[in-house]
Amino acid sequence: MPISAVALTALLNEHPAARSTLKHLVIVEQTLKLAKVDPFSYIPAQVLSHALRQLERLGGGQHLSGELGLLHLQMRRKAQEHEMRAQAFAEQRSAADGQESEDLCSISKKDGSNLPFAPASNLMADLFPADTGHPLQARDFADTQPLEVLTDWRR
Repeated sequence: MPISAVALTALLNEHPAARSTLKHLVIVEQTLKLAKVDPFSYIPAQVLSHALRQLERLGGGQHLSGELGLLHLQMRRKAQEHEMRAQAFAEQRSAADGQESEDLCSISKKDGSNLPFAPASNLMADLFPADTGHPLQARDFADTQPLEVLTDWRR
């Protein structure tokens, strides 16, 4: 359902200082005018939640009627959707972090050391064992040389 910006524009026009002080609500108004399909998808979550509070203060609380009531309802639904999405992402992130820490602990227990990874000296030997005849069997390219204190590029 397309959302009309007429009621919001009329509300902002009723209060002369509203456009200069309620910037988040003005962003919603402009987005409603410019975006014809799902205008709230273009508005960041924080801007939308600030605009929702500004609309509630300017419109006289949460009891808005007509097109402003519909606008308020749609803004609230989109803000709740943003919150649910952020909460799901946070839960997924914490579950992944927990799984990652369990994986690291199991690796360090198998190795017998406290390191969550194999030492660098054994890494190339583990990747390319010497007895396989692999073309990368000669591992000279993996050796690192110490950086001299004064090099040509620093002069």
